[in-house]
Amino acid sequence: MVWIILCVLAIVQGLTEFLPISSSGHLVLLYQWFGIEDQTILLSVLLHIATLCSVLLYYRKTIWELLKHPFCYTNRCLIVATIPTVVFVLLFRNIITYAFGGDFLWLGFLLTGFLLSLASMLTKKEGIVPYQTYSVTKMPIGYLDAILMGMGQGIACFPAVSRSGTTIATGLFLGLPSRVSVDFSFLMSIPVILGSLLFELIENKFVLYLSYSIPQICVAFLICFVVGIFAIKLLKNVAQNHKLSLFSKYLYTLSAVLIVLQLYQMFFR
Repeated sequence: MVWIILCVLAIVQGLTEFLPISSSGHLVLLYQWFGIEDQTILLSVLLHIATLCSVLLYYRKTIWELLKHPFCYTNRCLIVATIPTVVFVLLFRNIITYAFGGDFLWLGFLLTGFLLSLASMLTKKEGIVPYQTYSVTKMPIGYLDAILMGMGQGIACFPAVSRSGTTIATGLFLGLPSRVSVDFSFLMSIPVILGSLLFELIENKFVLYLSYSIPQICVAFLICFVVGIFAIKLLKNVAQNHKLSLFSKYLYTLSAVLIVLQLYQMFFR
């Protein structure tokens, strides 16, 4: 049973980290359904590391160019985008922690669905711009765009608010081409995931304890990694073909189901 649970968690994390439907929200739901209570945050971070590896592999050429030019314009924009995210998390840390209790997941899914619906309407008016025409070290994004996308990433620290969905939608609202919004969103995730890992290590005094065996963790990590690469390719294709509304329909349905379940628990249990 443990193997099945970990495999399900790995598949869901790999898909939902990049598809704009919120990995944190889905993981919280699965933790509740499977009755997992201990070390859930640390388990989530480890699965996030797997999806981080997916980003690093998929964008290896882009990342290598950015590493060769550490003071380039794109890197400066990534730093600028990370700052408001960190500030937001520090200011609202207690509220974010409370939200992981799961009572307001329906609201996060609903908000993400609404943002994707608006973004979908915008992308239908946009022509397809090939990413190859852009310089990796000087992406066509302004500092203000980076700040606002960073703020969107901060808001997405609340469970059920999709990080990729919020940041991509923000980029589209600002008039950025879909491929630029998607690529910059994924690159933004790298420092945030690394920061989350460091924070959890400090919180746990650099002692990693999970009630799962090493083989189980390794298999879950590998599954999450492979599924993550597939999800990146899928989202880039969907965004470029102006079909983000497909995800919003799913989120509206999920939000409605959660509302019904909460009302049922309130009045009939």
